[in-house]
Amino acid sequence: MDVHATAFPLQDPELYINSNKIPVVEEKFLELYFDLKLTFLSHIEYVKKKCLKALDILCVVAHLDWGADRALLLQLYQALVRSKLDYGCIVYGSTRSSSLKILDPIMKLLLSDYQISRLFLQPKCILC
Repeated sequence: MDVHATAFPLQDPELYINSNKIPVVEEKFLELYFDLKLTFLSHIEYVKKKCLKALDILCVVAHLDWGADRALLLQLYQALVRSKLDYGCIVYGSTRSSSLKILDPIMKLLLSDYQISRLFLQPKCILC
């Protein structure tokens, strides 16, 4: 049996219920964005945007002069950032690696910011 790829784009399926055509749309279900080809790009972009906003909050709270202590910063990281990355990863984690690399700047930003990186550079860090 031979498998051949075609240069023609795949057509959307035509599904009917009681002679009514069902439209093919992107869908949001339980805060997960499902696109037509299950690439999850829209969901990954959504997660990235939400995590970057949470990192902004974490940067303010982690100020060196008057910021929170290490234990509170770890709790905030787990609640604000890590929870967003972990939720649904069993579903969208099987997508191609180039799509998942969209989330890499979150950890790079987290580790490049000196105030927040002190969470991960201490020897008894829970996340390391």
